[in-house]
Amino acid sequence: MEGGPEARGSTPSCSEGAGFRRVVESGSSRVKFTCLCTNGDGSRLFLGTTTGAVHVYVDSRPPGGGVPRSFKFHRIVSVAEDEEKDGAAVAFVSYRDDVGSCAVALGSGRVHVVPLEPPSSGTAQGRVTKGGVRLKHDAHFGGRVTQLDWVAGPDGAVRLASGDEDGKVFL
Repeated sequence: MEGGPEARGSTPSCSEGAGFRRVVESGSSRVKFTCLCTNGDGSRLFLGTTTGAVHVYVDSRPPGGGVPRSFKFHRIVSVAEDEEKDGAAVAFVSYRDDVGSCAVALGSGRVHVVPLEPPSSGTAQGRVTKGGVRLKHDAHFGGRVTQLDWVAGPDGAVRLASGDEDGKVFL
């Protein structure tokens, strides 16, 4: 996609540490990455930003793998709503393959769930579903979300769990 930040590999430097290498870098002084998660097999990266969006990168290795792993920019998922544009940095992002949705906690405390079509659906990878419903909850609004994760219950259903600095946990 044109206009997306470049995913680049580089040789390790002292600041990156032994065994680590940079695979994605924001090419902008305005947008900074704040958090990340991967899908189950690590073939997609979901990077939260200071602008309230999630940048999605996909593994660009040819079939069969190969090292080193590299990622290319795929798309941007806008999460912050108009009233949240100020201070809407993404605090946490969580994705689960079998749910096909990306959960995002913003700095405002608001939590959004954005449905994405799973890659195996035969449509464009990572595309927001037209029939999908974006969900949000304000239970943490005004506070700071400290944890966000998908949890499988004893009945097999997968639910989103979130917690905040005041000790409130929602499932």
